[in-house]
Amino acid sequence: MKIKVLCLFFLLICLKSVVSAQTMPVGMLGGLEDVYRKDQLLGLDSLKSSFMIRPLYIHDGNPYSLRKLLFSSDKLKAKIYLLPIALQMQQTNLPSSMNDGAMIASRGFQSLVSAGFFASIGPLSVQVRPEYVYAENKDYRTLLETNNAPDFTSSYREFRRSIDLPERFGEGSYKKFNLGQSSVRLNAAGFSIGLSNENLWWGPGMRNSLVMSNNAPGFLHYTFNTVKPLQTYIGSFETQLIHGTLKSSGVEIPASLGLEPKPDIDRNISGIALTYQPKWAPGLYVGFDRTSSDYKTDTTLARPPAGRYNANLDIGTHRDNYTSYYIRWVMPESRAEIYVQYGVKKYTFELPGKNAEDPAIPGSDFLRAYVAGFSKLVALNWGQDQFIRVGLEITEMGNKNPRSLWPAPTWYNNFQITQGYTNKGQLLGAVVGPGGNMQSIDVAWVKGFKRIGLQIDRMVHNNDMFYTMNPYTADMRRHWVDILMGARIDWDYKNFVFNSQFTYQRSLNYQWTFERPTPQYTEFWDWDKQDVGNLDVKLGIMYRF
Repeated sequence: MKIKVLCLFFLLICLKSVVSAQTMPVGMLGGLEDVYRKDQLLGLDSLKSSFMIRPLYIHDGNPYSLRKLLFSSDKLKAKIYLLPIALQMQQTNLPSSMNDGAMIASRGFQSLVSAGFFASIGPLSVQVRPEYVYAENKDYRTLLETNNAPDFTSSYREFRRSIDLPERFGEGSYKKFNLGQSSVRLNAAGFSIGLSNENLWWGPGMRNSLVMSNNAPGFLHYTFNTVKPLQTYIGSFETQLIHGTLKSSGVEIPASLGLEPKPDIDRNISGIALTYQPKWAPGLYVGFDRTSSDYKTDTTLARPPAGRYNANLDIGTHRDNYTSYYIRWVMPESRAEIYVQYGVKKYTFELPGKNAEDPAIPGSDFLRAYVAGFSKLVALNWGQDQFIRVGLEITEMGNKNPRSLWPAPTWYNNFQITQGYTNKGQLLGAVVGPGGNMQSIDVAWVKGFKRIGLQIDRMVHNNDMFYTMNPYTADMRRHWVDILMGARIDWDYKNFVFNSQFTYQRSLNYQWTFERPTPQYTEFWDWDKQDVGNLDVKLGIMYRF
């Protein structure tokens, strides 16, 4: 009833001022939004956006055409646009998935195709942009199939008990059709309200975002948001409020773990993101976001015992909450930006008494995570609008006290809402995942849509789970670390935009596999290393009508 009243009130406002609000999908073709972000560093910002609440809203007259007008009527105040056709493809020998929406971590060939249209009549806009995903999903060795599985089965059991993050999405090929980046909205005076299935990105990061990213498929949600910064006497604001539904993966937990099936119940998620650009500090943006989720059907059967931790929940709320604060400073005079996102998550626990008959001692603490980055454009004398872009980003998700005798739970996991912070089996937040860390550096020549560059990433897998193994198993030589060295080429030609990435991945101690030297401490750093190599090839093609 409240939603209907709000819609009616909003419709009355719409009759006075109408805004056409087509969105640019988050991460489209490897990140076309970066072109607009580059322009902002040059002082040529056509969107006036903080780039901390996405998707971006593209209006008529923008410098980069991403739609073709098919029909227009001033009398009806109606327009229909044809949106680009985009095809993204990947070939890899190791399962890989990073900020690619509905695509999954799988081995072999995978593709995602999307197309559609955008129409507006008066205050009403409809964006239809469905997606179809196909993945070969070839068989590969899972963690429980490694020869060291008994060493960490108990730790892996606790991890899978508290999150819906399957290693492989069933057997055989994977095919899914979904609503993709579609929405129905009422738009006016810089605001929009409606129903959407689009991917969201909250925060200033370019590779990782703590609370909301396009690492998972989009989920159906109601949204109320600004489509352009709201100007006030003290500065400008951007905001988004959502309420939606998260789905399970439907993939069964391996029987060898001996876990009960996760409850087949959808989850509610509510969230808010807000940014502020102070009038007296041009280029400075500050903001925060918060999400809260729980089962739609709140029954005792849906909540298994939490064990030592009270489900990573705020005391008494029985909801899974995440909060982050961020700041971004854009310096056009230096063609540079710096940004930080800092996340906190409260959890409660019970420490045992001194004796068996003593009551447990309650306590609480906070998990923390952060993303920090920097980028700069260096002008070249080769021609107009040509630059060298240098970027650096660091993401830290691991617990602050990894060797504690009473280790903390893990960011994104939950012991009562056992799907954790996921949608359809993929994380809603940072690609590094629970307990992971990542350092990235990239250097590229850029000009408009064109880019030729190199990128190096170092990613550490789930240190939180690693440190819950017994001390001998959690050997310092055993960390699973990926070194990724890649080249990227983006190019536009007439109506086409091409994207390509070639990445060589060297996985050290892949899946924590480790051959202990014999005798154990002879030649400590000289042993039979269980490393794996992989070439990951990604190609994307977009046609603008």
